[in-house]
Amino acid sequence: MQKYTIPTLIINESIARANIKRMATKARNNGLSFEPHFKTHQSKEVGEWYRDEGVEAITVSSISMARYFAVNGWDKITIAFPVNILEINELSNLSRSVTLTILVQDREVLTELTTLGNTVNIFIEIGAGYHRSGVMHDELDRIGEIISSISNSKHYFKGFYCHAGHSYKARSSKSIKVVYEELESIMSTLKSHFIQHKPHIAVGDTPTCSVVDSFKGIDSIHPGNFVYYDYTQTQIGSCNISQVAAYLLCPIVAIQKDRNELIMYGGGVHLSKEAFESNGQKHFGLVGQLDENGNFEAFKESYVKSISQEHGIVSTTPDAIVTLRVGDLVAILPIHSCMTVDCMQHIFTEKGKLLSKLTK
Repeated sequence: MQKYTIPTLIINESIARANIKRMATKARNNGLSFEPHFKTHQSKEVGEWYRDEGVEAITVSSISMARYFAVNGWDKITIAFPVNILEINELSNLSRSVTLTILVQDREVLTELTTLGNTVNIFIEIGAGYHRSGVMHDELDRIGEIISSISNSKHYFKGFYCHAGHSYKARSSKSIKVVYEELESIMSTLKSHFIQHKPHIAVGDTPTCSVVDSFKGIDSIHPGNFVYYDYTQTQIGSCNISQVAAYLLCPIVAIQKDRNELIMYGGGVHLSKEAFESNGQKHFGLVGQLDENGNFEAFKESYVKSISQEHGIVSTTPDAIVTLRVGDLVAILPIHSCMTVDCMQHIFTEKGKLLSKLTK
């Protein structure tokens, strides 16, 4: 592996491709449409890895991301973020070049959609326990009113979309399955109540899509984080460490032997400041090294204990301290790979190939 001199994000292509293949196969086996979320990787080259598995429709989180992938040949795109009416002109332009699906949760937004250049598909976003955006699943009258408004417009009511983000708060695969069972029940009830509208049912979080094998009543899955996974996913039961494909290489700039700590060049501007709490201690990443094939090997009892803007402080062991030198690189499994990718401007595969990425 080539020598890197600054914090550098490495993607293990073989692991990422295996993750994609596994999820695509699961979708096919369940008769589901697989429309993966591309906000995790944000790369046209990685997008081609999905094409190799037969993916034709994708999900994104912004108009700018949709434009980036539209330019690179994707013409069936869901923007899984509530419509921002201040971007209505940009949305209108995009609707002329791709088959577009958008999310709404308010009738008021629909009045702004009359100016769109082309007809679009509309999902009603459903809240099912995450308490972020979305109409609460039991607000049936409100949901019915939104459907009526869509039906009276030039646009097409596609169905219901739900991201069960509270699955990330689970701490075992069993708990994740409980979240999915509740989600499946909620979406099944909505489908039955509004059966005359033939709603398409879409779900999209990585934990449930990773651990569940059978998707009763679901029509499409839209997970994103699974392509790389991360430290959090290993801790909540979505995957194991061997399935994590994203690592941040960080130079050691100082060693504090008296405290068994490493000071690395790698902080919040590289990893983000997301943390995972374990035994009362916040972890900002798992620490180890990459072997010659780009595979991660964790150091014993080592983790990123704190980060500031560019600094990261690694808590490690005396045994590790004596084997490391200033100028060595440590590999960090990020807490949240989506956030780390978003922070980093340049991404390389384990073989040193530079991957293109959406710029902002």
